[in-house]
Amino acid sequence: MKKETSLQAEIYGELESLRHADNINHLILENISDLVAIHRLSDLRYEYVNSATLKALGYTREELFAQSPLELVHPDDMERVFTRMKDNLPQGVSRDKFRYRRKDGTYAWLKVQGTILPGDGQVPFLILICQDISAEKKLEESLLEAYNEMGRIAQHYSVHGDPGRQAFKWSEMKRQVPPAVNRTEEVLDLALITTEGLNEEHLLNSCCQLIVEKPGFSLAWVGYVLEGPPQKVKPVAYAGLNSGYLAKLNIVLQDPKRGNGPTGQAIRSGQPVVMSNLKTDDAFAPWVKDALRRGFKSSMSIPLQDSNGIFGSLNVYSEQVDGFDAEQQQFLVKISNKLARTLVSLRK
Repeated sequence: MKKETSLQAEIYGELESLRHADNINHLILENISDLVAIHRLSDLRYEYVNSATLKALGYTREELFAQSPLELVHPDDMERVFTRMKDNLPQGVSRDKFRYRRKDGTYAWLKVQGTILPGDGQVPFLILICQDISAEKKLEESLLEAYNEMGRIAQHYSVHGDPGRQAFKWSEMKRQVPPAVNRTEEVLDLALITTEGLNEEHLLNSCCQLIVEKPGFSLAWVGYVLEGPPQKVKPVAYAGLNSGYLAKLNIVLQDPKRGNGPTGQAIRSGQPVVMSNLKTDDAFAPWVKDALRRGFKSSMSIPLQDSNGIFGSLNVYSEQVDGFDAEQQQFLVKISNKLARTLVSLRK
């Protein structure tokens, strides 16, 4: 009898632990800023959405569950979404960006990562972790629209030979470069001369977003050095695969371990720092487990500098070992330098 009572107590204890874990998981999901949705893989119907999803899209839970998720995808994005899911989900993870209809009829731009997970009785579910990138897309579109207008102005004055307008010729020259290669530089070049009305946070997020659109880059983030000891580096903008990674960084420049990673080295030295294999680089030890869980295999950090010195860094992660060849390093250094100059202009 005692044996049976002891076993029951043990079982009840295990059940209570599971309930406690479920409550903690639910609390986390309901308080993170990422949009999280779980779908039945058989018909993609909703099983769960968190509060951030409802807030971003404007629906009640009942209204959202009553609709087919596929009906809310923008018609122009539907074919690509299906293709990406078909090609990538069997490999474990699918990433995409597409528009999703809000309750008011407008569309939100979402950056989405999808993963298949087994459910109860091994019935598979699709879990989507999304970020609303609508503000960054709007900024990007307005900047590029203005950039194209400047190109037309440059062409006009080039034809009419006005020497006072020759400074605009860079526009026409850069327009000959393929857009996919030069898109990030276009945005920053334009921002340097159209800073009025720009929001620093949106500019930083937009820059990070454009960087991770290049193949192989999983995460880009910008960190600022906080004033006074112990000189912590605070993430202020990012794009890409985060999933809580940045919240756990705790980079402290005066700490011999947590200040000796690529970010700390770049800020102290004033030089770009590339770590080609995060798994084997001892300097990255404080962050290696969290990085590998998210598929980060190499990284590059570039200091951001103004007339007063180094105030932060641009940090990029690759999903490949040796993920930063000479061309990519040159590209990121150029982008970070232009970003720093843009920020200086924006703050004047």
